[in-house]
Amino acid sequence: MEERKKYTKLHIYDFGPFKEAHIELAPLTIFIGKNSLGKSMLLYLIWVLEMTPMDYRSLGEAVIREGAMRLAEKCLAEVEAGNNPTKLLRQLLLLFLKVFPRIWPESLKHNLRSVFGTDISKLVRFGADVSKITIEAGMGEIELLIKGGELTARWIRLDEEIINEVNVKLMGKHGLTVFGEWETTIDFSSTLDILNDVLTLFEKILHDILGGFAGTSEGVENLLVDGRAGITRTLLTAYPGVSRIIREALSADFEFIDNMYRTARDFVEKEVDIKAPAFLLLLRELGFEPDIVEEFGIPRIYVKTWTDQRLPLERAPSGIRETMPVILALLSRNTSITYAEEPEAHLHPKAVRLVPRLMAYAINELGKHVRITTHSDILISQINNLIVMSADPEGAHELGYEPSELLRPEQVRAYLLKRADDHVEVMPLPVREDGFDEATFEEVAWELFEERSEVLRLLEAARRAKGKAGIKEDTVG
Repeated sequence: MEERKKYTKLHIYDFGPFKEAHIELAPLTIFIGKNSLGKSMLLYLIWVLEMTPMDYRSLGEAVIREGAMRLAEKCLAEVEAGNNPTKLLRQLLLLFLKVFPRIWPESLKHNLRSVFGTDISKLVRFGADVSKITIEAGMGEIELLIKGGELTARWIRLDEEIINEVNVKLMGKHGLTVFGEWETTIDFSSTLDILNDVLTLFEKILHDILGGFAGTSEGVENLLVDGRAGITRTLLTAYPGVSRIIREALSADFEFIDNMYRTARDFVEKEVDIKAPAFLLLLRELGFEPDIVEEFGIPRIYVKTWTDQRLPLERAPSGIRETMPVILALLSRNTSITYAEEPEAHLHPKAVRLVPRLMAYAINELGKHVRITTHSDILISQINNLIVMSADPEGAHELGYEPSELLRPEQVRAYLLKRADDHVEVMPLPVREDGFDEATFEEVAWELFEERSEVLRLLEAARRAKGKAGIKEDTVG
């Protein structure tokens, strides 16, 4: 078995119903549990943390107040004197990192409020005074605190070694800044140009430090909310933006619709990978094929059903309305992370078995991360099958599976949510070569089996009672 890779971790305390949760975000991260335990809340929290960029205008104003312009002027003076300004550039980068924890929380606070539809003070667990969330990544660790309706942040750990790798080589009036594996050309003709180029470096260094958080993930995320079929019917129109007038819809619903238009455009521009082995199998199982066209510059999603009907997606059967967004999100080459609530919703069991194959393909071939919630035993069992088969790709091929559809144990993290006395526990499920524990579903299966046995016993007893009663009646007669 390959060495376990380290991924970004979240340490969550007193947030929502969770007293304590420790989550490692692998290429496939799964939250399993009964209804109303907070699976979606965890998924939305991770989504907000990963997709919320900072306010760059406020960041720029803050670093200037902290003396960034003065440092940039010194850089320019050093260049004009023929000297190497590496140390000054390092100070500038450190200044951006120093100011970052003061700026990012404002954007986070706004997005948490709009996603959960409440003041952030309500997100603190009942009975607790403060909620703490720590993001632990490869080269840094940052702590977020929610207290009294305010959100603050501070660095706990910051590995400055990456900044020490900055090297500036002067080339006339321009310089080539090499920062680790990243390169950018700095125009030394003005202090503002220096600040802008250092900001570009800062974004890349922040990505390396926080592992894609703070809106620095490379690529685009895609959120697939619960109730996709209903939201698609209600909010998806031929005129993007019209849905904005609808009240009481949460920002996540609008984000989902925006993602639909974006991935539909990807399909039109042939940026959706339809070579995935399970793609045609799933379409055949659901009895439709996508027909996405541009109308007046807007991507319009139609489907052709097996009865030869051509319907706009919002009028298609619920299973198709649920699944089309999943297919587009997983197979779009322009999406780096997909968050999906119950990707198996409204699907027949045979179709459910194909969804994990699409997820594995997206991870292996398109380099995606996939984060899901589920309470489907079929989906979980199939994910475990893909993990088991990864040890024997040739045997899997005989069963009709390609190597791109298999999942290695180290690619998967699974968490079971269980209700305790006054909170919800988030229990990590160890992922081994034979998959992870399905005991919760097995318990339900045994309960059903035992109940059916008892029902059959009672039925048989009732039949015998009726038979005896019938004999007595005949005798008396």
